[in-house]
Amino acid sequence: MVVRGDRRDYPDRHPGPAEIGLVVEVSDTTLQRDRTIKQRLYAAAGIVCYWIANLPEGWIEVYQAPTGPTESPQYARRNDYRRGTTVPLLLDGAQIGEVAVEDVLG
Repeated sequence: MVVRGDRRDYPDRHPGPAEIGLVVEVSDTTLQRDRTIKQRLYAAAGIVCYWIANLPEGWIEVYQAPTGPTESPQYARRNDYRRGTTVPLLLDGAQIGEVAVEDVLG
């Protein structure tokens, strides 16, 4: 998870959705759950960027533009990044870096 601010900003609570810039799930046996249940939960909460490090298929799925708390929350955009490429690291709509797919998948 990438969270805005400093860990000292959260001495007695977890960051809320508005304070979270990115959530990353590493999926092996939980891939179906991460693509359905967790994805809907994060979209409903308004988490702006959600990555699934898809170990079985060897890529990173990047979900953006959550619909928020609707009857069927989802992400409007999905991009897949394969080995040999980099994933743009976006925070508040600006690219602040990039991450090699191999660095995440190992």
